[in-house]
Order: sequence, then C-alpha cells, then structure tokens
Amino acid sequence: MHIRRRTKIVGVLFIVAASGAIILFVALPDSVLQQALAAAATVIAAVAIWFQIKAEKDVAIGEFIMNLNNSFNDNASIGRVYRRLVREKRLADRDQYDAMVYLTFFETCYLLHARRVVDIALLDDLFGYRFFVAMHNPDIQRIELIPDRYSYRNLITLYDIWRDHVRAQGRWGEYASSNELEEALGSEYGELLHSGAGRREGARRGSAA
Repeated sequence: MHIRRRTKIVGVLFIVAASGAIILFVALPDSVLQQALAAAATVIAAVAIWFQIKAEKDVAIGEFIMNLNNSFNDNASIGRVYRRLVREKRLADRDQYDAMVYLTFFETCYLLHARRVVDIALLDDLFGYRFFVAMHNPDIQRIELIPDRYSYRNLITLYDIWRDHVRAQGRWGEYASSNELEEALGSEYGELLHSGAGRREGARRGSAA
C-alpha cells in the first residue's frame, strides 16, 4: 500500500513538473532558461522512472517472499512435521515421507540462495527456527537425514552457511542444541562439506548479494 501511494505521488510530481516546464518552454522560447528547464525535465523523468522500477521491484520481492512462506505453510506434509516439532512430539518411521518433504523445501531454499535469489539473512528472518528445529531433531536425523546424508549435501552445506551467519551475529544460542548436525554426523560432516565445497563457495558468494 505504501509503495503504491509513493508511486502515485512520484507520478503526480512528475506531471506537475513536466507541465510547468512545458508552459515556461512556450513562454520563454530560445532562452538559457528554456535549455535549463529541458535538462531539468530530463532529470526528473529519469528519477521518476527509477522510482517506478524500484517500486515494482519492491512489490515483486514482497510477493516472492509471501509466496515462499505460503508454500511452506500450505504444504500438508510440512504442516504435519512442523506441528510435531513445535509440540516436541516424536516422529516415527512412518513419518519418513513427510520429513523428506520438509527437508526438500529447504533444499529449494539452498538453490535459491546459491543463485542469489535470496540471501541468508532473509532466509534466517523467515525460516530460522523452522530450519534448525528440524535439522537438530533426533528423529528427523534418524529416519531421513542421516540415512540419506549423501543426497542432502546441499542441505548440509546450507546448514553450515546458515550456522556461520547466525554465529557471526552472536545469536547461535537461539538455535543451539545437544543434537546439532555436526555432532550427529561425526567425521562425515566435514567429508560431506568437502564433497560440496564448490557449491558451498558459490553459496557464500551469493550471501553477499
């Protein structure tokens, strides 16, 4: 709403400025003032176009964030897992498929981050708790994450990048757990990161976007 109002205001100001420039342009032909007004009108037009593009980009980003959040909230499998995580209820072997869907959502987040579509700070604002509560859950680790760890290299890489980001802000205490992924995987944690080193480096560059 604020973005649309700002765009309308910019549009009105542009029309007023352009109209004034045209009136003076006609009233004062062949003058230095005329040339100055023409230059000013060009600058005003450029500024108005910039504001319009920025406003449209802000709207697109807002819609993207909303859609990403909705895709998490509206998925039945994700919802079942998340409710259990929040209530600290156990997940059984029969929940393996739902756990896979939950983790796959964050695989998608990794790809978006690696391609510089979203940065790690935005992901943390949106999904920080929802990500780490799953990655540190011993049942999810047991039924899905550890058995299929070689299929989750991107996810483990995202975990490492995300953890570094939170630690750098001095906020790791919000997510720290006795079941942290590095301890759960043991020596293989480093091996999995090493095998995904290229993807991890690309994602780190993406976090600066």
